Amino acid sequence: MPAEMPHARDGVPNINRLAAAFRAAGGHVVWIKNAIYPETRKNWSVWVDNMMHDDLREEMCREMHPGSNGYELWPELDVKAQDAQIEKTRFSAFIQGSSGLAEYFEKIGVDTIAVTGTATQVCCESTARDGMMLNYKVIFVSGGCGAPTDADHNATLTSLLQSICDIRPTDDIIALLDA
Repeated sequence: MPAEMPHARDGVPNINRLAAAFRAAGGHVVWIKNAIYPETRKNWSVWVDNMMHDDLREEMCREMHPGSNGYELWPELDVKAQDAQIEKTRFSAFIQGSSGLAEYFEKIGVDTIAVTGTATQVCCESTARDGMMLNYKVIFVSGGCGAPTDADHNATLTSLLQSICDIRPTDDIIALLDA
């Protein structure tokens, strides 16, 4: 897949453990699916036209379109029928026009979120930053995200910890939920 971060696979067991713990504590699990539509080429042309070389651009647009493999959730994620699946069309799930995530959370009364996924330094970081700016308490799961390198991952964690959100390992979050 064009946007795959192989290190993200390492976090799948942690993400599944967290999802189970959130469900057991009465919390909500939301899976975010990234989508690229034909109109994305027009309304996000700065990214599409300037941030990718031609071959990657075509592959991203093809594989991240709904119905393609790149759009689907990773098959090893423990997705349950009661979990929400929300589509986003930008790196951040919270930026205006990207998804209905903020409206969904408002409807069900969520004020605290735990961020996992890929890539640490792109989608996860963007969502955490925008979530905090929308006044959510944000916990970034250090063992539930993946980046191209450990240096990329750790640089993002360091940046976020300074003024954006709390950084916690999976076991700490599960212990908080159990308490």
